[in-house]
Amino acid sequence: MPLDTARYAILPFAHREGGQQSTLDGADCAELLTEGFARWIEVRLADKTRVYDALTRHGARAPFRIPFDTALAIARRLGAGRLVMGQLWSFGDTLRLTAGLYDVARGGAPVRESTTRVAANGAIGAAFNALADSLLGADLGAARGAGAEQTRSLRALRAYALGERAIREWDLDRAAREFRAAIVADSAFARAYLGLGQALLWTADST
Repeated sequence: MPLDTARYAILPFAHREGGQQSTLDGADCAELLTEGFARWIEVRLADKTRVYDALTRHGARAPFRIPFDTALAIARRLGAGRLVMGQLWSFGDTLRLTAGLYDVARGGAPVRESTTRVAANGAIGAAFNALADSLLGADLGAARGAGAEQTRSLRALRAYALGERAIREWDLDRAAREFRAAIVADSAFARAYLGLGQALLWTADST
């Protein structure tokens, strides 16, 4: 099966030895991270039923300790060009979450890694959303309150961030192009319209 580089296989996290028991298990972590990824419209996710069928076929069962080569084989079986694996530690009232994003065709070191900590009784969903954003490169800090709160399009968010960078470099023409690209990707992205308006206003003032 050809690999789809926009399709992500998110596997159950490993609960690392030395950590205390947690109310979350590896499958819960995968489910919460999947929800974080699903907030973005360009992201395609491997079907959950097929993921667990592939895990069963490879003999992977809870508590999950999935070898990397097995994880790659599962992702390939699902046609997913991207693989996400993670680990969970529980210490007292704190959870430590670490996840890596891998290129399935290439294997090897992760494309991105991210770690976050959250209180065991805290905003777990928000922590997994932040983890997803970091792995997808969507934690760009654009315009205070970045990510899916502004737009559900990765393309729009990245174009917006490039527009803001162009503004800082006082390249107003490039800024306008990037803000327009953000609007094309997400016509409801209000901050992109504001950025475009500001760039055009400054361009007019400087001529």
